[in-house]
Formats: sequence, structure tokens, C-alpha cells
Amino acid sequence: MGRERQRGQAGVETIGVAVALALVALAGWQAILVADAWQTAQSAARSAARAGSVGAPVERAALTVLPGRLARRARVTVGGGRAGRATVRVAVPVPWILPGSGLGSVDAQAGIAR
Repeated sequence: MGRERQRGQAGVETIGVAVALALVALAGWQAILVADAWQTAQSAARSAARAGSVGAPVERAALTVLPGRLARRARVTVGGGRAGRATVRVAVPVPWILPGSGLGSVDAQAGIAR
């Protein structure tokens, strides 16, 4: 009877470890998605700032850099910065793995040289 109990316990422990590893993998993947969204927002803000410095449409330049999944829900704003220097801010939603775990958005800004 002792061996059967040990086999059952080993099975429960294996399932527990597998669940823990799956949760760690999901958390790691979510962190990668957050980092990717932030990096993409940075690229879009820099592209929009370059476009704004030569008088081209800022919003279109930012949205062109973003992939379709992010461009549809991105927000691009231009505002005054320090010492009269305009800045462009690009905010993109963070893609999420699990439904209902909306993580908000990340944003980046860049100065427009005039």
C-alpha cells in the first residue's frame, strides 16, 4: 500500500510543477509582449518626430511604422515641450495573452526639431 501512495503523490507533485512552469512561461511571454510594444512605440515616436521636423504629417508617419494590430488602437498626440520644442507622444495598447488581463498601454515620446 505504501508504494501506491508514493506513486500518487509523485503524480500530484508532477502536475504542480508543470502548472508552475506553465505560469512562469506565460509571465515571461507577457513580459516579452510588453517590451515589444514599448520598443515599437519608441520607433513610431522617433519616426513621427523626424516627419514633424520636415513638415510632414506626424500621425501618418507614426502609424506607418506600427503593425496593423497596434496601429488600429494607437494614439498619437503632439504637444508643446520644454523651451517651445514640440514633442510627439505615441501610446499603443499592450497585447495580452489571457483574456481579461488588459495591461493598459505603453507610450513613448520624441522631440520634434524645428
